[in-house]
Order: sequence, then C-alpha cells, then structure tokens
Amino acid sequence: MIGHSLGGSAAYAMARIRNDVIGCIALESPCMYDIKGVKDGEFVFDDSDYDIPLLNVYSDSAYPHLREWAQYKNNAMFLDENDLNYTNIYYKGIRHMGLCDLSVASPILSVLLSGGFQNVDAYTQLEKLNADCIEWLNTF
Repeated sequence: MIGHSLGGSAAYAMARIRNDVIGCIALESPCMYDIKGVKDGEFVFDDSDYDIPLLNVYSDSAYPHLREWAQYKNNAMFLDENDLNYTNIYYKGIRHMGLCDLSVASPILSVLLSGGFQNVDAYTQLEKLNADCIEWLNTF
C-alpha cells in the first residue's frame, strides 16, 4: 500500500485490517485509523506495533511537528522505536506537496497548497523519492 497525506492514512489503515498487505509507504500521513476515540480531550490511540514493514516519509511541513501534533502521536512512536520494520525518511527543503507530482504538474498550485516554496527542484526530489522507495521495496 502507498499513499500521500490522507491517502497515506488510508494505507496505514489497510496495513492494520488487511492480511494481504505486505508493506506500507506513507508520504507525510498521520495514522488516523489508529485513533480509537477521545478521552478527556485527548486522542486515544491503538499503539500496538504494525506487523509489516512501514516506510514513513516526511517533509518540512510535518516532520518538525511530529511530537507536538496530536494526530501524529503514532508517527512519533515510529521515530523512537528500535524496530527494523519502521523506516523513516525526512527530506529537508521541501514542503508537503513536494512529495507528489503536483509539484511538477502545477508548481503554483503546489506552492499555494503547501504554504510556501520548496528549496529543492521538484524533478530532483521526486527522483530521490522514487529511488528511496525502490531501495526500501528491494530491502523487504
């Protein structure tokens, strides 16, 4: 399974509920399916380990906030785990839409949706992302 943003949240969910998913690549995505409710104004999470390999990819838009944004609590857990199933990549100098081809197809829309310009050429970034994903897939 692979997805970007909310699509990545859906990929995490499929990794939890389907037996035929053998890996998950989530591009800057909170684990929304893991939120089981709210108690005393705080999210209650299923914080059990995933049984499959996860590749968690982040940009400057979310990575600096993983430990402070409530919806990213389980993502922050992936950073702290010493589990070989959890791989985390942080690309500096790019924004949220730099993790998808919108940054190539419509740079202006990408800037508007991401809240700013990225410091890395879109083609270069997407080639790096693709290479990193292929390397991760070959590992698992």
